[in-house]
Amino acid sequence: MSFSPNQKIEEIDELLTAYLDGELSPAESSVLEGRLVNEVALRTRLAELRKTYDLLDEIQETPHNQRFTRSTLELVVRDITATQSQPIQLPSKTSRWPLWLLAAACSIGFGVALGFASHHARLDAELGDLAFAANISGLADTYEFPVVVEIAKEKKALQILKKQFADSLIPAVPKNITERAYWYKSLNAFQQSRLESEREQLRSLNSQLVDRFSAMQTRIESEPNTDELQEATRIVGMVMDQIPNAERLYLEKLSIENRTQYLKEQINRLASLYYFSHMISAEDTQHLKQWGEEMFIPAIKELYSPFYQNREEARFVNLAVNRFVRQSNEKSSRASEDHSSYPFQDLIMPMLVEKLSPEANEVLKQVRKEYQLEVLAKSLFEDRLVSESSMMAEYERTKPSFREFFDLNDPNRMRGFFRDPRVGIPK
Repeated sequence: MSFSPNQKIEEIDELLTAYLDGELSPAESSVLEGRLVNEVALRTRLAELRKTYDLLDEIQETPHNQRFTRSTLELVVRDITATQSQPIQLPSKTSRWPLWLLAAACSIGFGVALGFASHHARLDAELGDLAFAANISGLADTYEFPVVVEIAKEKKALQILKKQFADSLIPAVPKNITERAYWYKSLNAFQQSRLESEREQLRSLNSQLVDRFSAMQTRIESEPNTDELQEATRIVGMVMDQIPNAERLYLEKLSIENRTQYLKEQINRLASLYYFSHMISAEDTQHLKQWGEEMFIPAIKELYSPFYQNREEARFVNLAVNRFVRQSNEKSSRASEDHSSYPFQDLIMPMLVEKLSPEANEVLKQVRKEYQLEVLAKSLFEDRLVSESSMMAEYERTKPSFREFFDLNDPNRMRGFFRDPRVGIPK
């Protein structure tokens, strides 16, 4: 391999990249290593490229992303190259090239330039899928650009959910190619896992859906508030991860208006659950507890009065609370049904609302009325909520006379509820 007296940085990078990849012959490697000994600029450039390699080595490899990693490296190299205004200066020797050789060199150079332009255009598109992949779950759930725009207006709920999902929410993907390598390195294990999962989902979609969601992504990126829209899209995907798959699939049948309404309901519901469990003020917490003891628990006990023989039995209070929360949660996750509020809700809620702070009331107000008691119950009774197996054990420990009362109409009714929370309240 021969070297031009005034090699351009592109040629130097190509040579050094081949050296790092072990693609040079022993003779070519020996010549290059001799130059590295004598040329400080060449050694510096090699160190920069090796640092890029070290960054990319930290990206978890899968059978699907090897080509992606290699493409990223080449784009990083190209981006670094673009920032260089001066070529590496090599020792010069005066020589005159024949005109025919100069013409041939220009022709070859033009062809190579076209090849590189085409190659890098393809790589640009491939690496551009990184931002697309990060949004793919949310794009699938919103399905239409107008839905994304409407969801982005729920600023208070999105702000709360951003805190809730701080450990796993994928941050905005930088546009600069060099920054993307450092951006990936900055992701924690949860974010990297989320990104790989999203990329895997993108690869599994058929071409028709890919085209549809790609058009949505392009539209989102063209908007002035693109960062807000993309963040809202990613949060939607994470919220819907909390919903049963059957309900997620049901979204495909909904109109734009109904889909938007359902997604807003779920976003505000989950945001309020987090707020009242982790962000509520100490004063509001005190008001909530007092209201729970004086109003909410007595109302729940009355609702389940057919189950109680001794209303002071603490175990049965816990069973009633858990049953209320489980049934409320089951109802709130169903997009396919209309829900009615509990009969006592209008009687007890005003007494709480008048004591809560403006912020707490604002958060609660955004929640669908039928879901408000579920939110408050999960916050109030967090220490009383138990697993299904624990509830069954509680039932088994109950006095036989009480179990006989529960099972009077159907011996499997109470056990059936614990196995399937959809079993209705006995009339």
